[in-house]
Amino acid sequence: MNSAYRPLQEALERYHVSTELTRPCGGSVSVKVFYSSVSNPPNYFYVRRSQRGWIVSAGIPHLLPDKVQIVDVCVALAARAEPVESIVRRFGLEKWQSWSSDEAAARRESWKSLGWREHTDEEHHAACDDLKRRLNFPSDELSTPHPSVTWDLSFFYDDDLYAYDEAVSQLNLAGLVSFRKCLSPGEELMAINWQHCSYSLALDGELRSGDLDLWPITIFGDGDVHGFFSTNMQCGISAHPYGNLTVFGEQLPEVMASQLAKVSFANRLKTSAPSSPDTESENERPAAE
Repeated sequence: MNSAYRPLQEALERYHVSTELTRPCGGSVSVKVFYSSVSNPPNYFYVRRSQRGWIVSAGIPHLLPDKVQIVDVCVALAARAEPVESIVRRFGLEKWQSWSSDEAAARRESWKSLGWREHTDEEHHAACDDLKRRLNFPSDELSTPHPSVTWDLSFFYDDDLYAYDEAVSQLNLAGLVSFRKCLSPGEELMAINWQHCSYSLALDGELRSGDLDLWPITIFGDGDVHGFFSTNMQCGISAHPYGNLTVFGEQLPEVMASQLAKVSFANRLKTSAPSSPDTESENERPAAE
């Protein structure tokens, strides 16, 4: 969905309207649209794309009807030639509050259709307890089956949001393909965002993309502790908040390495502290070709 923001930013630049891609307060990615590039402090409003359409937050969030062009609304707001209430009436904008629960429900249904099943609170707490007991998850010293390998992905945080989203999307798909190569079609993965939520993901479901909008929990941690594990916990992927990604299991590290060799950021990948019963640990080893 974030791919829709670049054309908006480019269109607004042609009207000499300054913008900035941002993720306010750790929430959804939005475009910050400035009323004036010379005001001090700079004044702006937010625009973001939802499953129901464009949302403009200039005071009270409003939803744009399908026939209304988001560029026209942004240019009108940025010009400050008329009150916000007048722009709302002129373009027929609708107050967003009445739609937010519908959007959340639509997103959950979309995830469900792809093979995700959200855990109940009881299931989530039971999963956390089981992971802690069996794998010492989350921890810098996981008790995982051999072999295992850890990739340093902290460079994700250095990229702009477009590049970041693309990298996380490619990582999601690499992980999904790897699990499908290593596990039986009828199996499920347990996906967990530690202390937040957890899901089951059917490997024979309809998920075919790494697009962030299709993943309630991404493989990259993004400041949280994320994990994807087989139901018997013999293979899995653990993502640390600061960017490390640990992959373990009999086949999964090798298969994941082959998938990561195909991603756009492959030349930036390095491994640290790989382990197996027959090899010594190495540091700063290049990723598999």
